[in-house]
Amino acid sequence: MSDHPVRFSVLTCCHKYLQRLRVFLASLARQDLPLEEFEVVVTDPGSPDGLKDYLETLRRAQPGMNVVRVEVPEEKRRNRGWMIARAFECSRGRTVMAADCDIVMPPDFIRTMLAESEQHPKNVLGVYRNLLSPETTAAIIVGLIDPVAGFPRLMQEDHHEDQGFRGVIGYCQVVPRTVMEKTGYPQEFDHIATSDVEFVKRLGQQQDVTPHFVKSTRVLHLWHPRNWEGTEEFL
Repeated sequence: MSDHPVRFSVLTCCHKYLQRLRVFLASLARQDLPLEEFEVVVTDPGSPDGLKDYLETLRRAQPGMNVVRVEVPEEKRRNRGWMIARAFECSRGRTVMAADCDIVMPPDFIRTMLAESEQHPKNVLGVYRNLLSPETTAAIIVGLIDPVAGFPRLMQEDHHEDQGFRGVIGYCQVVPRTVMEKTGYPQEFDHIATSDVEFVKRLGQQQDVTPHFVKSTRVLHLWHPRNWEGTEEFL
């Protein structure tokens, strides 16, 4: 791991989501920010899809990329909030992003969010997403579509989510480190949903931190079956 100051930490978790995590990490590896200036912290509750071996292979292939694997108990696999909180404890960035591991970011994404966070330190930042179809998602996963190179075209698919959710939902929540330290990420919900919405609610109640959507960038969101209790499939 580099001793270079880390400006930005991406906090995520993965259980049976390796196919989509690979795409997520590939988009991070192609950010226009120097690799040593950000890190990715992945909590792993013993994911049975080869996650540990894949992350070790990624480190060898991308030695300049800071990827931290945090091993957590298997019984926490559904508790997204608990896993994000553990990832935060192991992170170093001055700005942090709680993220789902099934989004694709454009190359200037981290740079943009860093600048926005500096301008809006009393906001929890989110972005709008373009929800991809099952067919497009499958083509990305098997390598028939490069989602970073094809980002502008994929943003034209008819699945834009322009309204979003006023609470800035969990596929992308960016705050200064000091904000998350003070409030903490909710850990009492033993399922995939709720902790992200509750986090924003508590930020408003405890620190007067309010949600704000950054309109100068977006993400692609890979399709997946919706199951708030955690998937039994390998996604």
